[in-house]
Amino acid sequence: MHRQSIASRSQFGQSSAQSAATQVLRNKKKEYEAISALEQSCAELISTLEDMATDLNTTAEATIAIGKAMEHWTEMFQILSISLEALSAQDHPSPPNRLVRLSLDALQDKQTDEKQG
Repeated sequence: MHRQSIASRSQFGQSSAQSAATQVLRNKKKEYEAISALEQSCAELISTLEDMATDLNTTAEATIAIGKAMEHWTEMFQILSISLEALSAQDHPSPPNRLVRLSLDALQDKQTDEKQG
């Protein structure tokens, strides 16, 4: 009868333990990588949400400004209506104001001459 040696059993036990430890190490490494990826994703999500919050605050402020401007439109129409009634009630309406048109080329030429002179 042949008996197995004790040395081969201890080597098998050590290699089995090393294999199990290596597998545990691989699993822990995968778990660490997954947690790192999750942390990175969370940081990106936080940044995106902060940017959205900034945009929403800007939008809210713009909405308030537009609302205030819209409040004045009814007053403007009332003022225009009163002004139109006053103009039509006059016996001799005043001549309309005339626009004065200036040539921009002449003004620019004058400014260039002043800079050069």
